[in-house]
Amino acid sequence: MSKREKIISELMFWLQMLVIVAFFIPYQVSRMLHETDGMIITSFLLVDIYCAFMLSLAWNAYKANPTRIARQMVATWILGVVLYTLFTLTFAFNACKLWNPNDNVNAVNAAIGVMGALALVRAKALPWSHPDVRMNLAISFRVIPQTMLALNIFASQSSKGVATEFVISFHALIALRIAGILYAIKEHGTDRNRRCMLISESLGWASWCLVTAAWLVHR
Repeated sequence: MSKREKIISELMFWLQMLVIVAFFIPYQVSRMLHETDGMIITSFLLVDIYCAFMLSLAWNAYKANPTRIARQMVATWILGVVLYTLFTLTFAFNACKLWNPNDNVNAVNAAIGVMGALALVRAKALPWSHPDVRMNLAISFRVIPQTMLALNIFASQSSKGVATEFVISFHALIALRIAGILYAIKEHGTDRNRRCMLISESLGWASWCLVTAAWLVHR
């Protein structure tokens, strides 16, 4: 990795940490202490499970090759587990209704995603860290729950449980991740890993745009 790539990688990492710690966590937790309208618990819980899975992969990668970037990936997923556990618990202790029909849809889709990933692992003898497996899980545990969150906001006609800073900072985080992937593609070309990451993040952004639209309509 060149000196310029190291600087850009460091900048991307610390910008994401800043957005998460300064905006993403405090504003949404503060909002859910008073309002949870429009939110569903699986939009947090499933992402929490996904972050824990990715943390296990990142930790194994770090043990195999303890580079600075590998260490940053471990730190990123640890923070992901902490913040989504915090979101899940905050919602659970303050929501008037803990579970609704859209949570059932998310749970079923997550189960299908796990079965699909397991089928890939067994049929093609792929490791769980393979890009196709990770993309399959990302769609089931991130993209679909965000889409269902948007539908839940439209159905309940309320987004009081969604903080403005949470919506905006989420866009910033996804934009930073996509920018990092595009930079890697520009410098090193497209491989299966980067292509799957780009598809996953792009679908994640599209589903968050749906959440944003629902939030704007029912603010």
